[in-house]
Amino acid sequence: MNSTSSCGYDGKSYWYYGSSSPTSTGEWAKELNGRTEYAVYIPSCNSTGSVKYHVWYEDGQRVDLNVNQLNYSNEWVILGTYYGDSYSSIGMSNNLASSSSKVVWDEVRFKN
Repeated sequence: MNSTSSCGYDGKSYWYYGSSSPTSTGEWAKELNGRTEYAVYIPSCNSTGSVKYHVWYEDGQRVDLNVNQLNYSNEWVILGTYYGDSYSSIGMSNNLASSSSKVVWDEVRFKN
């Protein structure tokens, strides 16, 4: 995984090239209570491909969401509002069809 020191929500983000099978993954977890908005921050750099985010919520339920990171620049992308509990997290990987694409890992937000 590579890091960028001048780009990202707090001035830093991580990126990796795409792969037909996941070679790098990330997960952000937090114990939540009640209806919660899940969001990810997409910076303006190193986001040139589509990724699949995995959102875990109430009692271990999961929803998978495809996001083309190329469509966003320095903005929050809302993945949805779910009932959060001790199983709450957002995960993603670099599992892309094109090895020339890049995916970026940055901040997540859980907002009640």
